[in-house]
Amino acid sequence: MLFVFIKRGSFDWNRLGGELFLLALIHLTFFLFPFIIGFTMYFVVLHSLRVMSQEFQFLKKEEDAFSFLDFLRLLMPYSLLSVFFTMVTFWLSWIDFIPVSIPLLALIIISTITLPHAVVMHLFYKQS
Repeated sequence: MLFVFIKRGSFDWNRLGGELFLLALIHLTFFLFPFIIGFTMYFVVLHSLRVMSQEFQFLKKEEDAFSFLDFLRLLMPYSLLSVFFTMVTFWLSWIDFIPVSIPLLALIIISTITLPHAVVMHLFYKQS
């Protein structure tokens, strides 16, 4: 697929190198670690950082004085809520109020964060 995009002119060689490097990192991560850890590392490192960079660039374009500190302040309430309720959910599992395994619990938590994220990102990309 990458070579097809290059042939069409919608992809350059530098970007190809970056994409191949990321694919190699993903492959290595899933080779070295169990699936749930590999998925978590991909989701947090490769996906989230790229999206947050796009969000920051968009907000910086909208307001020149927008700084990285402003971006962190904007993210902080949602991040704190997410961490708090994740800890509550793990605690409820630890006291056997929610009797599921840790990997299943991790997937449940990721899923509950993903739905609102998907809606917000759909609106974000629709605006930009």
